[in-house]
Amino acid sequence: MKYYRAFDRSGYHSAFFTTYAFSVGAFEDTVLPRLRNAQCRNIHVLADEAILNAEFAEFGPPRYAGRFYHLLKISAPGNSAFHPKIALQFGAKSVRLMVGSANLTGPGLAGNLELVTELRCDDVSDPLLPIVRQAFDYILGWAGNDPWLNEAASRALEETPLLRSVKSATTVDLPDFQGLLSLVTDAVVAPPIDQIRALFQGDEISRLIVLSPYWDKELRGLKSVAEAAENPSTAIILNQQEHGFPSAALDPLQPSFHTLDFQAKSRFLHAKLIIAEGRNADHLLTGSINCSWPALSGLSRQSGNAEAGIYRRLAPGSAIDALGLRSSLAQKLDPSALKPASPIELGVEEAKIYAADGGRLIARGGFIYWSHRFQKSPPRLVRLLSEDGECLAESDALDAVDDNRWRLQLSVDIDECITAELTLHDGRESAPVIIEHTERLRGNASAKDRGGVGKTIMRLRDMPDEGLDILEALDLFNKEELSETPAALTETSIRAKAQEDDAPPEVKRLSYADFVRTKPAQPGSHARLSLVAGRPIEEVPRALNRFIGLMVHDKDEAADEELLNDAFDLAPKESGMSQDDILEGDRDRSSKDTETAEPSRLQERDAEKERERRRRNKLMAAQLVSAVEAFEVRLNKLKKVDMKPVDLIRLRALIQIICAFGTSIGAEASDARPLPVWSEEANGWPRLIGRVVSGVMRLGRSPFGRLQLESELARTPDEVIEAWGACRWGVHAALFACRQVSEAKRLMPMLAKLDTELPQCIKDELGDQTSDSDAVFAFAKKFGERFEERLSINKRFEASNFASSSGR
Repeated sequence: MKYYRAFDRSGYHSAFFTTYAFSVGAFEDTVLPRLRNAQCRNIHVLADEAILNAEFAEFGPPRYAGRFYHLLKISAPGNSAFHPKIALQFGAKSVRLMVGSANLTGPGLAGNLELVTELRCDDVSDPLLPIVRQAFDYILGWAGNDPWLNEAASRALEETPLLRSVKSATTVDLPDFQGLLSLVTDAVVAPPIDQIRALFQGDEISRLIVLSPYWDKELRGLKSVAEAAENPSTAIILNQQEHGFPSAALDPLQPSFHTLDFQAKSRFLHAKLIIAEGRNADHLLTGSINCSWPALSGLSRQSGNAEAGIYRRLAPGSAIDALGLRSSLAQKLDPSALKPASPIELGVEEAKIYAADGGRLIARGGFIYWSHRFQKSPPRLVRLLSEDGECLAESDALDAVDDNRWRLQLSVDIDECITAELTLHDGRESAPVIIEHTERLRGNASAKDRGGVGKTIMRLRDMPDEGLDILEALDLFNKEELSETPAALTETSIRAKAQEDDAPPEVKRLSYADFVRTKPAQPGSHARLSLVAGRPIEEVPRALNRFIGLMVHDKDEAADEELLNDAFDLAPKESGMSQDDILEGDRDRSSKDTETAEPSRLQERDAEKERERRRRNKLMAAQLVSAVEAFEVRLNKLKKVDMKPVDLIRLRALIQIICAFGTSIGAEASDARPLPVWSEEANGWPRLIGRVVSGVMRLGRSPFGRLQLESELARTPDEVIEAWGACRWGVHAALFACRQVSEAKRLMPMLAKLDTELPQCIKDELGDQTSDSDAVFAFAKKFGERFEERLSINKRFEASNFASSSGR
């Protein structure tokens, strides 16, 4: 089976890969769509830094890295290569580990002859779970203190019950005489060759079988394996057409040479395999470890590689049959006919000049931050590019945040910035750099199909109009966030501890009131900036904005319509009719059904329908009143506790839902709109809006002052803008409606006071930022376009009125 097909399997929410070589096209066109179609969305790839930079410089940067998956550059110590090939997938009921020879490239995924060992665990008692956990810890050890990967790994572990309480182990005994299994990596104190020697110990090895596409010039690796097995007879399997061999370095070894009898002529033999046939067991090693000294010596020796392999101890005499090698070993090659090994095969090719590493660029809070592990001076120039390679902005001014980070504040929409090109401080041009949109990564990595959260997200996306389901979704998401406690990840690697000094500084928090006093001057346009970006709760304001026609075009998900719709299964849902249309359709069908009914039965049915309509109206209105009352209780608590973004979202959602269920001036309550302008039962929509906004105003001169924010935000958050915009238009509409209905005029003093005080409160809250005021007005106007006609609000919400009442 070709390796890429292994990722069609469903049941996994997270995937972690390590690779030496990485092909952007191969991964994004074959592996990534398969993973996402199988609902595996929390995806991380760790690849060798030098090879990755060379790939980007020659073929261009990825289109989806930094948004749909996390691609982390790994630099092994010294001149070492980061060479392990691991694929690890987590699911709610299953985990699987694949360790092999295949890189995440076209040849590795589909072209070469590769060898991959798969371990799958579906039960909490599976003895292989400690090995899977060890592989997980190994990957995290290389990630060091990468903030996004460690957060995502914690959540993945929390959503994987099989691994939560499992302790890692490098070696396990398998039951029912299945032998012993070990994960051989560079993370262990002993290098791989010493681990192999220890695993051979106590057995009498009669034959060594080695398959390797790469060697070292002196055959030190082969000789060390032979010495560990106490120099038995040795058989080497080669692809004579593809592989050379350093025969001159064989002495004193006298191996036999063989060729595979089942290989395709056009496929390169890239598999790595060592079999030691012993008296007590067959010892089998597969993975990334070539039979070369850099591979076998590991990072504990100078210039050794980072490697990973799986060792199995099988019944004696069983390994070659299990792998189908018996007939191949019968086909001998003439040693004199072997061609010499090429410099590439010996790992001694001329030093290749790789593109300069440009460091990391992380988009967060409306800023882009630059950092570099080695460069301690900011770049001379940063060119920010769109997905199509268009230069959106250039900046030669970076503000130092601390000793290791610099910040760009730009007037362009940061969501459009996908990659960057840098001129480093020494004048070198860097390889293209991915801009990591961590908030988008967080959102795209969430398990969309998990439990109630995933179903609620899908339901929100399919909702045609406002409904009480929105408040229920908000409660569910908020409860989920409060209950989530990601499992702790223990440090398992010296590398992780060594990189603690490079950890990003802790994010400082401050109140919104302090933020208003200290926030930077804003550009003329108001780019979107959400406090809940990338979290399930973001789906609520997204849905609300969709209803009012303020579409948030997700450039990440629209980057390639064919791939994202067909391969990623992100096709837009086939929208139906609005709630009003559905109700009208029901009435139309009912009228057709009743045309043939007897007159007496028609009258009885109509009477029953009217009674049922009134009951439904009363129940719906009561539910909305209860929602307002619950919010008032929450507002009273906010006088003593910190405000959260969910409170602002709930404020805006309540006003929008009240408007959606309100009747127009002069109309009676209906099935679709059960809130009248006036009612003795206190469920009129102007009164409810007045209650909501009055509760907010009672919080003080700066109602949102206790909202806790991250200090490093470039602009006023969307939630603040949208909450004030909804309040402003809601009060405007409620006051106008009460002027038209005589019974409702008794509400005018309260609403007129709010209409007078609210603009000044908004001005005090926003501070001296014209762009914020413009953004509030623009949102309020868009909000009004949704409801003006439906509520018969003939007095339009004008910019001049807003400016004059707010003192501008």
